Amino acid sequence: LEDADFCLRARAFGWRNVCAADLYVGHEGTRSFKGEKRGLVVRNLKRLGAAFPTYEAACGSFVAADPLRGVRAAIEADLPPDSRPVRLLVHGPNLAATADALLHGHGEAEAAPVLRAALQGRPGAWHLGLSASDGGFPQNLRFDLARPEDAHALATDLARRPLARIEVLGHEALPDDLWRILCGLGVSIEVRIHALRVRPGTTARFWPAFAEPAIGAVVPAHEQIAQAVRGQRLVLPWKVRDAAGPFRTIARATVPLSDAPVGLLLPYPEARAHELVQALSLALKAAGAGNALFVLGSSLDDRALGSLPELVVLGAVGAHEAAALMAALEIGRIVIADREGLGHPLAMAAGRSDLPCAFFGAGTGAVGDLVLAPDMANSEAVRYIFDWIRSLPSQ
Repeated sequence: LEDADFCLRARAFGWRNVCAADLYVGHEGTRSFKGEKRGLVVRNLKRLGAAFPTYEAACGSFVAADPLRGVRAAIEADLPPDSRPVRLLVHGPNLAATADALLHGHGEAEAAPVLRAALQGRPGAWHLGLSASDGGFPQNLRFDLARPEDAHALATDLARRPLARIEVLGHEALPDDLWRILCGLGVSIEVRIHALRVRPGTTARFWPAFAEPAIGAVVPAHEQIAQAVRGQRLVLPWKVRDAAGPFRTIARATVPLSDAPVGLLLPYPEARAHELVQALSLALKAAGAGNALFVLGSSLDDRALGSLPELVVLGAVGAHEAAALMAALEIGRIVIADREGLGHPLAMAAGRSDLPCAFFGAGTGAVGDLVLAPDMANSEAVRYIFDWIRSLPSQ
């Protein structure tokens, strides 16, 4: 950290630090990349903090502002693309966690590297960031879709990459301009649907009509979503692939204790699910039940939930770690609080477990499950879930 120390000392004497964007500095044969680097960095950070108390806050402000993003993006734009076939994963702003789970779940099984196209912003002010999921390049490419020159640059950048396939998380609408770019790449688009947030019989569409010829397949997370998609007529029926099966198929030999901890899954931060968790916690407390409640996933207000009796908020949990975490906490049953979250990788992981599960959906579930109507009011759902939890016999 001698370079940081030098710059901080210079600033203390009134000098201004600037970056020469046309120069490259490399390390060769120094101590920085040897085994003692970690120890030296820890020691020197403490020294910097003591000598310059505002150093950490200044670093945070610099990272947040990121004034060199444009410079790095210009460098990346000139780099030749990876020659390996690339899988392009496109998702909207509310499906970042789902994309993370998919990337982790498929990371080792997929031979092709993944280029992630993450949409951010709001209607009329969309921008899209491109990044390599393996930490390589690109890292800083960002396109303002409201600017024609940026939209053209995005189309040009994607066209020069060897795209093996395009996957779109289709249960969140994308802007038409982005669909036009994807359709113009000449690569078949696979739409993955992990939740269906429109009511049966409506005419809502997840993609514009002009995109239909470019969509090669629609992949539902499970059979219940497949049936709903076919019933919605959102796409030509023959393009909807068969799912692996219903959400739940596991039969159990034993039933856990009625006073065992309960896992409350929140695949998405959603208002009705948040209210359901609050109401269930208060109902169990009022009845004198001793069940500990563990919230797995993202809520609208972790602090508010954490203040409720017998409730612990664990935060975002990956599908790959759910089983081990629930076993460590000795969770005896699972409640999936999000009504449209069955297709989320975290919910699917719960569906593969041998624990009784309460969820909103269709069908009968497996032995010991509680299946609730998707349009059931929270007040009624809490009564059913409460009785289901407390009726499981103690042994």
